[in-house]
Amino acid sequence: MGGWAAVPRPAPSYGHGCSSRPGGRPPGPASTPEGRRVAHHLPGRGEAPVSSRIPLTTTSPEDTRVAAAAIASVLRAGDVVALSGDLGAGKTCFVQGAADRLGVRLPVTSPTFVLVKLLPAPVPVVHVDVYRLERLRSLDDLGEDVFAPDVVTFVEWADTIRALLPEDRLEVALAHGDDPADEQVRLLTLHAHGPRWAPRIEALEQVCQPWV
Repeated sequence: MGGWAAVPRPAPSYGHGCSSRPGGRPPGPASTPEGRRVAHHLPGRGEAPVSSRIPLTTTSPEDTRVAAAAIASVLRAGDVVALSGDLGAGKTCFVQGAADRLGVRLPVTSPTFVLVKLLPAPVPVVHVDVYRLERLRSLDDLGEDVFAPDVVTFVEWADTIRALLPEDRLEVALAHGDDPADEQVRLLTLHAHGPRWAPRIEALEQVCQPWV
């Protein structure tokens, strides 16, 4: 991978207690809200590619990182993780936990002026943040092939460039919990798209069980 584009833009103020490095690894299965179930469909001949939806609940920023680390155990080179959610929902916390599991030893932060960061690891990690980015018409505007087959790519605010994302991807939507009195709870919805994920749906569901 070569150099990466630098794009001046306002610095977002991310919350959810995110620091530059993941901390400890507390266990933390969250309680299961009634009615939240895993749903998936494996394609047969002539059917659409696999699409799996897995709802999760985390109870703190650390719990979000731990869940992300568990999910990262299923990732492999060439995967794209598309993150969406409001400011402070925990997107960067998720990337921190996943990157730590993948062997990244540099701090993982929300980029201020650098749109794309390459983080060294056994399988390199590309961290893309398109917050408030305007007029992104093609991936060439990023200055590199951010979806290269030899890296794992995380895209924050991915919903703003949905049309540019590859068909095969893992979408992670993060939202604040339903109880305003508990600001730490986050609701995550995982949505695996494309045939690349078909053989890994069961493994993904298994590692997510503590938070379902």
